[in-house]
Amino acid sequence: MKKINNRQKNRFGLRNKKNITRRAYYSQFVALFYIRNTNITLDRDAAEILRMLKELQNLNNKSRFIFSTHCSLSKHNQWQSILVRLSDTIKYIKLQFEYIRENIIKKDKTNSSVFWQQNKIYIDDLTENHEKLVQLGSQLLPEEERLSWKTAICSFYDEIFSLLIPLINICQLESDFVERYTLKSLTKSQWILLKISPKTTR
Repeated sequence: MKKINNRQKNRFGLRNKKNITRRAYYSQFVALFYIRNTNITLDRDAAEILRMLKELQNLNNKSRFIFSTHCSLSKHNQWQSILVRLSDTIKYIKLQFEYIRENIIKKDKTNSSVFWQQNKIYIDDLTENHEKLVQLGSQLLPEEERLSWKTAICSFYDEIFSLLIPLINICQLESDFVERYTLKSLTKSQWILLKISPKTTR
């Protein structure tokens, strides 16, 4: 078996160092690519959540009209307080996701855990008050209006909720991924490339 001389060892060692450097650079490039793509996906998902929240607010407005038309004034406070609570919560979640969209690339991560904890409180509140509103419709509306209420309002509420909650959870995972795998070792020029990479139109 042919022995490897010192010169070959040095060349082999140099080649290994180059390969390690190339692999490290490639890893950074791949990380940059995934971070960029996750940011784009997060932006799209946040935009879809904002669209769903707008639909929820439209349903709240329709609900207000139905209750005010078919319920007596003595029952006004029962449904009015729930609709106000729902509208406020929708507004808070909307503000959160507008914030996410404006801070996709460079955002202060220090309050990320607090952000998502607060979001969970809003989502729990939204879900709870939605269930209360559905129950109130069955209790307060005249019998001849209940079927219309269930088909025209409740079914759409349920459809939006079945999509909204999982999508918010996906956004949290995407946000956590970007925060966790953002490499401090990326160069300034790489971050500039990440910032100016084409994003979805808003």
